[in-house]
Amino acid sequence: ELVKRGENSNVSRAKLYQVFTTEHFKSKARKLETSQKDIPKGFDLERSFKEYSEDLAIELFLHRKLAVETESSSYVKKRSNKETKNEFERFFDLKDKKAQLAREGCQL
Repeated sequence: ELVKRGENSNVSRAKLYQVFTTEHFKSKARKLETSQKDIPKGFDLERSFKEYSEDLAIELFLHRKLAVETESSSYVKKRSNKETKNEFERFFDLKDKKAQLAREGCQL
């Protein structure tokens, strides 16, 4: 709980966003766990949502982009991938099940 009722508190935007995204990731994980039967065993959805979102946000920031146009490639968490035509391709690979699952929780 972010703030208890009746308490006067100054909540930072960063803390508010952190709580919102944590709850969003939990909600999306529950939804996927009930609707998808082919989630790899031991795959941590919430952690993947967080790592995928952070990785994409950093890449967008580094390239000073607000939107992405890409073709499909494989998602591997690293800062550069010389085998792709576009620095954002790894985020949108339609053949990579783990990237697809991680993308489901990302707040695009």
